[in-house]
Formats: sequence, structure tokens, C-alpha cells
Amino acid sequence: MSSEVRTLRDSNKITTSPKKPSLETEMAIREVKETLNTIKEGVTKLAPRAPTTYAQVAARPKQESAEQRPNHTLIISSRNPQETGEQVLNKIKDSLDLTKSGARMERVRKARDQKIVVRCASKEDMVKIRGQVQKNADLTVREPTNQDPLVCVRGVLSSYTNEEIVDLIKAQNGHILEGVDEKALKMKVRFRKRARNPHECHPVIELSPVLWKKFIDRGKIYIGFGRCAVEDQSPLIQCMRCLGFGHTKALCKQDKDACNYCAGEHTGGNCPSKAKSDLPQCINCLRAKRSGHDLGHTAYSAECPERIKWDNIARSRVQYC
Repeated sequence: MSSEVRTLRDSNKITTSPKKPSLETEMAIREVKETLNTIKEGVTKLAPRAPTTYAQVAARPKQESAEQRPNHTLIISSRNPQETGEQVLNKIKDSLDLTKSGARMERVRKARDQKIVVRCASKEDMVKIRGQVQKNADLTVREPTNQDPLVCVRGVLSSYTNEEIVDLIKAQNGHILEGVDEKALKMKVRFRKRARNPHECHPVIELSPVLWKKFIDRGKIYIGFGRCAVEDQSPLIQCMRCLGFGHTKALCKQDKDACNYCAGEHTGGNCPSKAKSDLPQCINCLRAKRSGHDLGHTAYSAECPERIKWDNIARSRVQYC
């Protein structure tokens, strides 16, 4: 018996290294995986989904907001107004020696009026790039005028005027404002959001980066007869007519309303698809030529990839710290 056990033990010690799969095998495995993913997506599209209710949306955990960090951006343009954005971009490439300076750029994009917007990784990188571009006499470079951040205060009595809201915040929240420089104590009510309670509103306040951080970290502030929740407010503007981003209804060039539920030419309250509980589709994702599951949400959804993209662009102009 002992010899059999010894033989079995010795055989277990003999291991052979697995053979490396051939190129044909790897390609076959990859093809099988792609086929399975295609089948999975097809099943997901065919599966019936009920429209999301307000309670379900409210119960979802909030996604983390976009990373708030210093905005190191430069706006570069040509002194010759006849030059195109592509020509300006080529001149910038000729002016920069990234191998020598080691400067890092996170993003470069074209803007209106033949301007090029360059977002740098740090202030040091921005200084290096600006110094090299300024040596080109044909180009001008400047830093954008950053906007102050916004917060939304929930459940404030609508009977207060905008000036009274600011005065109450300063008077009742000395424990938060302690040590803040006088210049950083600037606050201004930009507009008000409607609340379910007709006696309340949700004022959106523009304030200094120092106060924005203190209020967001604290989470609640005192105003009048209550302690109100404070939330970060996106600077993104959405048109109430065409549902596009970056402009208001007063500046919209469209003649007809767009439905936030099915992307049709009617308002959301008169949507036949919503009445039949059909799946929603986002008009902004349709315009961006997205397809499939990317369309399965309304134009107001916080999970919309187009909204997230434009929100990041809008936040790039805000000075959070």
C-alpha cells in the first residue's frame, strides 16, 4: 500500500506547463467571445423594460460628480482673422517643442472664431506652453475668464427675496464662514427652481470657490427657519424647446418643440409613446448618431452620455479651487 501511495505522490509532482495557444486558437476564442457579446446585446434589446418611475430614479445611488480641479486652460488664436482653425492648429504645432519642454496637454479642441482651446495638466505645463506659443508673432494666447461655481439650496421659503437669502446665509452660518476672507464672501442668487411645495423654492447661488467647497463639504446650511441641503449645481444650460445644450429657449433656432421622452415634435406632456409605456429614446443621442441601448433614456436623464459630455465641457470653464 505504501508503494502505491508513493507512486501516486510522485506522479502528482510531475507537472507539464500548458502549451501556448496558437494564433488560430486565439482568433477562434476571440470570435466566440464577440459572438456571445452580440447575442447578449440582442437579448438585452429584446427584453421588455418598463419605463423608469420617479421613485426608482430617486432611489438610485447618486453617481459621483465629475472631478473638480483647477482649470489650466489657454485660448490661442491667430492675429490674421482670415486664417482657419486648422491653420492656427498647425502654427501651434510648429511653435511647440514638447520633447524639449516635456509639457503635458490633456485636450486640444477647436472653438468658435478660429480659436484653439488647450487644456493643460498643471499650472507649470500651462506656463511652459504659453511661453513657447508667445514666441510666435502670428499667434495670441490668453487664459479664459473662469466662472464661479454654483450650488442649489433645497427647500428655502419662496417668500424671501434674493437679497434676504444671501443676508440670512451670511448671518446664520458664521460657524462655516469663519476665517473666510472678505473678498471670498461673494454670493448671488442666479435663479430659482420650482419646488413641489408652492411655498418653497430651490435657489441656485453663484459663489466663490472657497464658499463652494465649504458648503459642499458641510452638506447643509441654515436659512431662515430651516436647515437646508446644499448640492452642487451644474453650469450646463439646456434648451426647453429643442432640448439641446448650450443655449436657452430665447436663443433657440428651432420652430417646434421636441419631446423629452420619444424625440418627437410635441411636448412631453402630449407624448403618445409615454402614454403607451413605450421605451424612451433621447433626442440628443439621436442627433449624435448613437444607437442601441444608448438611446434608452429621456433627454433629461443624468445618465445620458451626451449630457455627461457637455456637462464636462461646461464645467471646464468653472473655477472650483
